[in-house]
Amino acid sequence: MMTNTELLKIQLFVDTGSIEVIRDAQQNKRIRGITTNPSLIRKSGAITYRQFCQDALCYAGHLPISIGLPSEQRKDIIHDAKFLQKLVIDNKTKLYVKVPIINSCGKYNEAIIKDLCDMGLSINVTAVFTKNHIDAAIRFLRNDESHIISIFSGRIADTGRDPIEYIHYAKGQLINMPDIKVLWASTREVLNIFQANDAGCDIITVAPELLRKINLYGKDLDDFCLETVKAFQKDVTTMNYQLTS
Repeated sequence: MMTNTELLKIQLFVDTGSIEVIRDAQQNKRIRGITTNPSLIRKSGAITYRQFCQDALCYAGHLPISIGLPSEQRKDIIHDAKFLQKLVIDNKTKLYVKVPIINSCGKYNEAIIKDLCDMGLSINVTAVFTKNHIDAAIRFLRNDESHIISIFSGRIADTGRDPIEYIHYAKGQLINMPDIKVLWASTREVLNIFQANDAGCDIITVAPELLRKINLYGKDLDDFCLETVKAFQKDVTTMNYQLTS
């Protein structure tokens, strides 16, 4: 396991629905890209999806950004993708259109992914959970553009399975397809960054609050223990807690 964050080969993408975080990402040398999703956008309080996308692509600057489309209908997706394409031409930002491997009815999004590839768009195939999903994503994507396959490693781990097995599988299948990158999604803790790096993963998504915790990596545990106990005692003193008088 590596002990120096500067030696990491994996790229850190901040996962956010906040325009402020996207804007500030330009100044953080650790951040190499941005991802978002409808749930994060909703939590951020965005007024409209259209306005969020316009602002996000404006502030992403030189950082690649993955944005999902709100509709599941093929006609609407093509229309929305063309809208994003125009914004990209205006802003010169690298865009990845996020498409779940399946739709909400459980059907593979093969036709939609192929349509977007035919439009010359880069795709982030998201919500990938199984080896069958990985195989399908590779089959649907064209290998003449850069794409991303997002494996939801954190959620896989929530089920008691080791997500590293799925990262290794994807990397093995993509050995002759260097333009398709593997992303570790739904990251839970700083340790995951180093696990993903050691597994050969290309990218990992990191929430802003987790990004701040990276500075704790390698921290002396005795010092950390003392700081923790002092924090407990400070709360006791502040609240004047007593069990007996």
